[in-house]
Amino acid sequence: MKKIKSALIIMIVAFSLQQVNAQRFLTPVFTDAEVAVTNNVQYAQNYDFLTDPAGVVSSQLMRVYQPDQSVDTVTGRPVVIYLHTGNFLPPGINGSPTGSVNDSTVIEICSQYAKKGFVVVSPAYRLGWNPLSSVAEIRKGTLLQAVYRSIQDVRAAVRFLRKSVAEQGNPYKIDPDRIVVFGEGTGGYVALATATLDRYEKLLIAKFLDQSQNPPVPFVDSVVIGNTEGFGGTKNIDNHTGYSSKVNMVLNIGGALADTVWMEAGQPPMVTLQCVRDPLHLILSEL
Repeated sequence: MKKIKSALIIMIVAFSLQQVNAQRFLTPVFTDAEVAVTNNVQYAQNYDFLTDPAGVVSSQLMRVYQPDQSVDTVTGRPVVIYLHTGNFLPPGINGSPTGSVNDSTVIEICSQYAKKGFVVVSPAYRLGWNPLSSVAEIRKGTLLQAVYRSIQDVRAAVRFLRKSVAEQGNPYKIDPDRIVVFGEGTGGYVALATATLDRYEKLLIAKFLDQSQNPPVPFVDSVVIGNTEGFGGTKNIDNHTGYSSKVNMVLNIGGALADTVWMEAGQPPMVTLQCVRDPLHLILSEL
């Protein structure tokens, strides 16, 4: 009898440990085979300046990872928008094999979060600046413009998700009030800027002005490129007006904030992780 009781206790403990080790959002509760991946979802369209300095309109695409809805009946699933690294340039051109939604780290992290029960969005944000110019103001200005456009893209993706809930029957079964932006490297800069650069006036401090002009002028011209939300501008397309761009939290790995003046009370909570020996943490040192 004692042996039977001992065996039952062991079984109960083992079952309890299994339950502890399989907690949705904390540990994987789905297998690789149970993660559905949808490629080339168009979340916006806008002017792309990567190959044409005049700008050409192109589709902006994202990849969606989620627990397959045939095995996951939960609705109101939190969303993680994962932003890749890459110095705002394509792989190879940026001096690295990384820099797109196809990076192995991006695929692995997105898949891991989907196995934990999240819906994960991996958007291709707009790239392009001139790091080879001999003129410091051109390097600074084009880089800051690339950052600004990527912020607009992330906010367009957030609005797209909320619009999909309101107008498309919530195809990804998400909770529009639980959207987190998670950035790696360059994507970390974008994530932190998405949380903090909420007014164009924050770009009117000296470090963000072209001091070679008299008087100095902003590197980012909102009349051309639009406001921080991605609306207005002669070289900008409004995407998903009427929906909120608010995010509920931001996580940064290896990025940085362009200036602490952007931080204010009431902004989304931010978690940031750094490595003191990371040689790439000064991507925006030009600024």
